[in-house]
Amino acid sequence: MFRENVLVKEGIIDRISATMVPIALNYEKVIDRRSRESRFVRSIITEGGDIQGVRVITADGKILGSYSGFGDMAGKTHRMIDNALKKFGPIENRGVAEGTADPNRGLGLRSDGSVCLAEYVRRRDRDKIKSPVISNVILSKDEFAQFAPSKPVVGETWVLPEAVAKRLCRAASPMCYQHAPQPDWVTGVTLKARVEGVENGLAKLAYEGQLSSERHWRGGEILSEQNLKLRGAGIYDIAGKKLQSLLLVGTGTFRWPKEHPDRVVPVESLIEWEAILESEQE
Repeated sequence: MFRENVLVKEGIIDRISATMVPIALNYEKVIDRRSRESRFVRSIITEGGDIQGVRVITADGKILGSYSGFGDMAGKTHRMIDNALKKFGPIENRGVAEGTADPNRGLGLRSDGSVCLAEYVRRRDRDKIKSPVISNVILSKDEFAQFAPSKPVVGETWVLPEAVAKRLCRAASPMCYQHAPQPDWVTGVTLKARVEGVENGLAKLAYEGQLSSERHWRGGEILSEQNLKLRGAGIYDIAGKKLQSLLLVGTGTFRWPKEHPDRVVPVESLIEWEAILESEQE
């Protein structure tokens, strides 16, 4: 999952790919002193040092550059890379070919029949629209099948299992991975579907639902609240018995009850997927 930060900017990605090997660590695991991630971080950062941020580190654990915090993050990262490469000395371009982390993101089936739904989430702060964060929602073959009707006739309705609907929870927040909702944070969820029409062997589907979640910090206090309404559409191939496309649009809010009790941030989200049709395959 790529949440809003400097590492989604192409210029920085190109520089890192050419000269470094990127490693991302989950903050929740880093703060668990029993984890491998925590042991790794403690081996290179002094006790009491800031464990969050971006760092350039040599193979033997020497820190060549680092920064954390906000404000001109792209500029700070470029300057940090400049200084780190100067300290390291001459280095050959790694020659990494362009590619994608998941060629099936929002497109077609993966090798095991699962799907990777493409997810985008953005926030509005004081009438300013932030750049969307980019996430993935991986659903197994059986989970994805729940979006399809058992009887593709007009008027057919069904309710998706809660366990499947909960998997869409991260669409409720544009926060970074460790702060974005997880399925076990969900306090209420409903996702209903209906066959709206049938034409030329295709069933037109409509979806509607809502999702609420809370993150409880140690001691039980609520750290964040997320509420999202979902509406969407899909196309189902009746003869082929498979979905051709899925699109869900979400609108909602999130807030931090303790730190900012009166601040409510509007959220907009999009989840999309489409099949690779036989006519499009090579």
